[in-house]
Amino acid sequence: DLDFRIITKDGQVRWLSHACQAVFGKNGEYLGRRGSNRDITGRKTAENELKASEARFRSYFELPLTGIAITSLDKGWLEVNSTVCDMLGYSREELAHTTWDELTHPDDREDDVSQFERILAGEIDTYSMEKRFIRKDGNVLWTNLSVGCVRKSDGSVDYTVAMLQNISLRKEAEKILQENVRFF
Repeated sequence: DLDFRIITKDGQVRWLSHACQAVFGKNGEYLGRRGSNRDITGRKTAENELKASEARFRSYFELPLTGIAITSLDKGWLEVNSTVCDMLGYSREELAHTTWDELTHPDDREDDVSQFERILAGEIDTYSMEKRFIRKDGNVLWTNLSVGCVRKSDGSVDYTVAMLQNISLRKEAEKILQENVRFF
């Protein structure tokens, strides 16, 4: 069995799926082969379009503009881009064995989990907050976190998508300004 392309008389490219099998006589002698061809151009076109779409999504996902993560209902990291890895100091493999809840600063955990549970309950579809993570090296990373959910046809949550923007420098500058403000 094999798939191949042909060019028709009018110059169109068509994909065919060819299936062939040997035919043997009653005494086991080889008589020839029997084959059939089926036009699979539509299927091949759809496969190529899907591959192109997946490649586009992957390139969007990996753009270093912001951290993007797809997370499960049990708070696991299903997929993260390299920006999230850089921000948190973990590899993709390491993040796959932890949850975002475990990396959340203790002072921000309650508010984040509360909003996440509201998504799961169907009360909201998105939320945003300033949130701290504990990096692998133990340092605190301030982020502007935006979370949205993707729902199944029955309305239940399938997974969530999180976007993380590093705002640590801004928070540091705000702290310095606050400490140096004098009222005259």
